[in-house]
Amino acid sequence: MSKVKTFFRENALKLLLYMGRWQLSSPILALVLYFFNWNIWIETIVANIIGSLIFFFVDARIFKNNKNKATMSDDDMLETLKEILPDIEDQMNNNAKNIAARIREKFELK
Repeated sequence: MSKVKTFFRENALKLLLYMGRWQLSSPILALVLYFFNWNIWIETIVANIIGSLIFFFVDARIFKNNKNKATMSDDDMLETLKEILPDIEDQMNNNAKNIAARIREKFELK
């Protein structure tokens, strides 16, 4: 089994909780974008500040339990990052495209 699979298997519950928590940040962004008529960048910053104030405590709770603490050497961590970095880059590119489409739509740009 690869190091990545082992790492995620050992931390599956924390990963699922964190992924669920991450999805909860989207409605905060959506609400700020909906209710405020500011520059989209200001709205995004405000939404992220609100989210960080809320989710700081949620994240602390998710990662508080050290019973299942994952241990990886620095070399293993670097190898893992090398393996998953292409997927992260793809996701970031997709997110950037979605944000650009929303900006075009909001400001009626073609």
